[in-house]
Amino acid sequence: MSYAYLDQSEYRVLHVVAAEGTASKHGKYVQTDIDTEGTGYPAVNGESIVYYSELDEAYIKGNRKDGKLIPTPRVIRDLADQLK
Repeated sequence: MSYAYLDQSEYRVLHVVAAEGTASKHGKYVQTDIDTEGTGYPAVNGESIVYYSELDEAYIKGNRKDGKLIPTPRVIRDLADQLK
């Protein structure tokens, strides 16, 4: 089981962590079945995804600066919506 939260940056990036204590330090959080693969970000189909909830943009293989923009997986958008 993992825990998801949106960070406090201007982009409200979605994070997924194994420790509830870590998630609780960031305000609102929810329990999730989405894997993290130890990166601190959600993983879908074996790919870590950096999701900027304020922009509704998802990236693999990096972030906004060096990653590849992909269509946001529904499961990621739904998870972020629970945290808003």
